[in-house]
Amino acid sequence: IYTNTRAKIKPRTTFALYFPFPFEFFLLVCFVCQLFPAMSEVTKLLQKWHASFQKGTDFDSWGQLVEAIDEYQILARQLQKEAQSHPNSSEFTEDQKKTIGKVATCLELRSAALQSTQSQEDFKLEDLKKLEPIIKNILAYNKEFPFDVQPGPLRKILAPGEEE
Repeated sequence: IYTNTRAKIKPRTTFALYFPFPFEFFLLVCFVCQLFPAMSEVTKLLQKWHASFQKGTDFDSWGQLVEAIDEYQILARQLQKEAQSHPNSSEFTEDQKKTIGKVATCLELRSAALQSTQSQEDFKLEDLKKLEPIIKNILAYNKEFPFDVQPGPLRKILAPGEEE
């Protein structure tokens, strides 16, 4: 802290000692924030989907089939809703939406296989786990989809246990 004897300048505060040019510092912070923006809404959504997918596959691998079915149906409903959204209201391209719809179809297939009374499972957990890299990185995914499925037709999206 210093004083100037010629001009009546108040001593600097502690903050000002560390940041002698607060306005310039503010501009620097703004510039850095533009270079490294906060996590986008799409990234948050993808992380949410991935966490839900992992939760479902964990339940499935632990033999908690009721919980796995619920988690798969909830995630499938969310994915289907995004795949059916209007082009102007979505952050995803039409190709990405098709892929999202196919993932939703696979989740529905696994859910149906778990509910089936037959001993043979049509869509296995190992098959479903092949979709994890797609869900994690849908924005950069440009390979062929690993399964020959088509996105489900446009239909009313039901909650688990809800009847048509």
